[in-house]
Amino acid sequence: MVKFISAACVAALVLLLAGPSASADEIACRPADHSPSTTGVVLLHGTLEPSYWLMPLKKKLDAAGFRTAMPEMPWSTRREYDRTYEESMDEIATAATGLERRGARRIVLAGHSMGGNAALGYAALRGGAAGLVIISPGPFAEDSEVQRLIAPGMAKARQMIAAGQGGEVGVFKDLVQWHGSMEGAHTTAKNYFSYYNPDGNAVISKNAARMKPGMAVLWLIGVEEEGERVAVRSYAFDKLPSNRLNRYIVVPKGHLDTPATGADSIVAWLKCL
Repeated sequence: MVKFISAACVAALVLLLAGPSASADEIACRPADHSPSTTGVVLLHGTLEPSYWLMPLKKKLDAAGFRTAMPEMPWSTRREYDRTYEESMDEIATAATGLERRGARRIVLAGHSMGGNAALGYAALRGGAAGLVIISPGPFAEDSEVQRLIAPGMAKARQMIAAGQGGEVGVFKDLVQWHGSMEGAHTTAKNYFSYYNPDGNAVISKNAARMKPGMAVLWLIGVEEEGERVAVRSYAFDKLPSNRLNRYIVVPKGHLDTPATGADSIVAWLKCL
């Protein structure tokens, strides 16, 4: 279970894990001898916003010569969980195939927030990527505090699924504002439950532990993020299979800014794959 820790502990952990500030210099790896154009990066956005917070990273990747794709995923504002977590894996695969058709020889999944969760889930459930960039992943479906906050939604979803109504649309309590309201997400019980089932496929620590060897992972969080996220290194990152290119760094600012503040580090790391 992810635990909340004090601000003082957060500060101490930040210094321990990442030093004064994170930069491309912290990646400390030898660039590979192939062109960035042979690497395709599937960028997976967080809940609600399909592009805004990832755009600074995409621009730097494009400028560096990487091939990128940024699909709108089922957790965008417009789509509102219109497919299950497991079904979203098909959309990631489609984006990866598109990059391969454009000339990419290796695929990297780079996800922010819910997108980071999904990138890790794809690697654990399907594999096939050369590397992962996990940026401030979430939510932690198995966290007791998360479950407390969404308890009405989960109870409703369980009841509907048990009654054979899993495919029917309802309003389910969520952690974010949908259309400016905290009323909840309008989706099916089955779809909603797939993202927040504490025993399901969207559990970050479980997916880290069941990844197969051979896939390198760059994991970033923001220095201003909540205390429980700073604990992720031992909770999930340390469960990954060992790889000489695995890196865990803390970047400036908070959860929403991490794709931008970590962009230089991400570009430097990708050049090493």
